[in-house]
Amino acid sequence: MIRIIVLLSLLFMASMAQDHCIVTMGYKPKPKEPYIFADDSGIYRDVYGEAFSRIGCTLKIIRLPKLRMIQKMKNGTIDFYPAFQFTKERAAYASFVPSKINHKHVLVTRTDYSEITDVKQLLARKPTLLKEIGGYSALEGIPAKRFETTDISIQKTMELLLKHRIDAFNSIQVIIEYYLKKHDDEASKIRLSKHFFKNEKIHTLGFSRASPYFTEKNNDAFDPRIPISEKNSPTVADENSVVYRFAKALEQMEDEGFIRHIYDRYRKRVE
Repeated sequence: MIRIIVLLSLLFMASMAQDHCIVTMGYKPKPKEPYIFADDSGIYRDVYGEAFSRIGCTLKIIRLPKLRMIQKMKNGTIDFYPAFQFTKERAAYASFVPSKINHKHVLVTRTDYSEITDVKQLLARKPTLLKEIGGYSALEGIPAKRFETTDISIQKTMELLLKHRIDAFNSIQVIIEYYLKKHDDEASKIRLSKHFFKNEKIHTLGFSRASPYFTEKNNDAFDPRIPISEKNSPTVADENSVVYRFAKALEQMEDEGFIRHIYDRYRKRVE
């Protein structure tokens, strides 16, 4: 009898272990404070870790070069990447979920530039813009001189700006504001044009379509007459999938003010 009870207990524990999901987020090795620090702490872990916890899952973070990470997303070894904008190419292997984390861009210049609200004003200054080879830039396509570099940090970018090697670059507002709070000596020399980037896309994360935690179904609202986008996809996440429940948990956290509380906590750390 005791042996039967022990066996049943082991089977129950094994079943529980199987049911518990560990969802893997991939990110580049370079920190992007306050979203993610060198030790994996930061806004991403606090927000997404809480969301997965609410649906009975655990968040795991792996740091890899982006190209390797994309390959692992394609085969489902990495489940999602936290800041992943829609493209047709990416839609072949990723589903796009509103990230609920603000990635709004601002234009960063020195104070010898006045507030800039459009491309015409920027080009009138004949600026040199930063081009990070292989990286994303919200300034892509603007016909201006470029200073090319690879995998550059915010510290190095600021150095280039203040030494007049470049005249402007785009940054996520949360990142540059966090940096400037930590570097008061530079903050007085910098201007943020917050109205330069208009009609930004929905901020999304990319969830691997090959992930065991992603299942999809036909989207009844899909309109084949208009281009495929994050809002108009032939398929959507199934209501029983982990990714669907994760998205709902993020919506709930946003409504509760939980995500805003996390932002405020990191801002106060450097005040």
